[in-house]
Amino acid sequence: MRIDDLDNLSEILLTRAKSTGFDLQGPAWIEYGFGWEPTLSLWSGRRRTHLWWESHEWVGVEVADLDTMEKPGRTLIQTVDEAWEIVDRFLRQGHTIEDLSNYSWQVDNLDLDKFIPQPPNSPNPANIAELLQGPGWEPPQENRRKDDKPVELRKINQRRMLAKAQRLIRKYTQPNPPGMGPHVRSDEGIPEVWAWAEATGRTGILSALAQTACVFAKSPEDRQSMCVKLRRFAEQAKVEKRWKEYTGFLMALAKLENGKADKLALYEESLEVYTRLDDWAGEAICTSLAAGIYRYWRRLDQVRRLYLRSYRLWAKAQHKKGIGGSLGQLADLLVLEGRYVDACRLAYRSQKVLAQTGGKTGARDFLNYISYKYKIAPEQYETKKTAEELISEVFWAPGGNENVLEISVSPLAAFTGFVRRWLSLLAAGRLEEAANLIDEPNNYGLQ
Repeated sequence: MRIDDLDNLSEILLTRAKSTGFDLQGPAWIEYGFGWEPTLSLWSGRRRTHLWWESHEWVGVEVADLDTMEKPGRTLIQTVDEAWEIVDRFLRQGHTIEDLSNYSWQVDNLDLDKFIPQPPNSPNPANIAELLQGPGWEPPQENRRKDDKPVELRKINQRRMLAKAQRLIRKYTQPNPPGMGPHVRSDEGIPEVWAWAEATGRTGILSALAQTACVFAKSPEDRQSMCVKLRRFAEQAKVEKRWKEYTGFLMALAKLENGKADKLALYEESLEVYTRLDDWAGEAICTSLAAGIYRYWRRLDQVRRLYLRSYRLWAKAQHKKGIGGSLGQLADLLVLEGRYVDACRLAYRSQKVLAQTGGKTGARDFLNYISYKYKIAPEQYETKKTAEELISEVFWAPGGNENVLEISVSPLAAFTGFVRRWLSLLAAGRLEEAANLIDEPNNYGLQ
């Protein structure tokens, strides 16, 4: 049987494991960017298996054993039986990838495993959905009962999109259009509103509801049918130069795409349109989504550039929630780079900014988690500096590179931020990092 849905696959694998008496743990979901399929993790002890959609036809699988020095291996599969064979032989029977010789394993430094905590359902700063909307987290306490119930992060995104759809339904169905059923105000009413808007040619409603309607396209046939419709609507909107609607359809198509390169192409096309329209919010959202794909590919320099661009756009729009969210994304990037104190400083400022919008919980939980895990005391990250001052200090790159930050800061503030960071590294004894901040260390007499 071919794999058609990772949710169904996890249920099948757990059921088969239970029938053999095998205590398979999971699932845990790790999401690298909003609007596309997360990675599914299953594990037994310190052996782990991660699965994700690599394309419409192929599911990627990665296996890792944390008790060995061997690098994780990746391969591609298509069927449930292949997935079960790998889970059963690697996790239950303890085989290595050499024993699973009927699969073509790739071993390199591009593994996902290093971005996933142990166990995989632990709080995870790499998990963007959990960072912004996940459950609360507190440092562990003595005699506190551990709750290992996995968090299904896809449902978090789905609830957010359904809430948006409810607002649209209320806006466009007063009074109810002819033929609308009794569920027009419930979740089940969304496909009905979509069908009504499609039948009556209300392309504005179709564009606004497109990303939410994709939630209900579950089977491969439904997803393919939805893709065909969205492409037709997008082409029509492009010909008629209805650019807002055009970007709405493109973003929905990106949601249905499993291939990361195809998603990125759609995001970049939408980004170009939003830029032409001077739609700062749309441009910022597209920029963050594109950064999520580069993050998945571990191209952190590109991620930094895009996250900083997103911050600049939210700041330009004076959108506090967007500013707070982009600061959280930059803090997450700094965790990946091992700059934990700076990550806590940005997370602290993110919390303060989001507190003004009533949405500080996710930022607070993220700060609690990284400060506890990396033993960063409050006096090391609590600061009265503004977001712009912190960005300038943390991300300033000397050497004359123009537009590194893509934000407007005075030369004095930028240079002062660099000097303070350089001196703080020297004071902490982190001499190599301090030297790396200077473009040509030998010209400054450093030994």
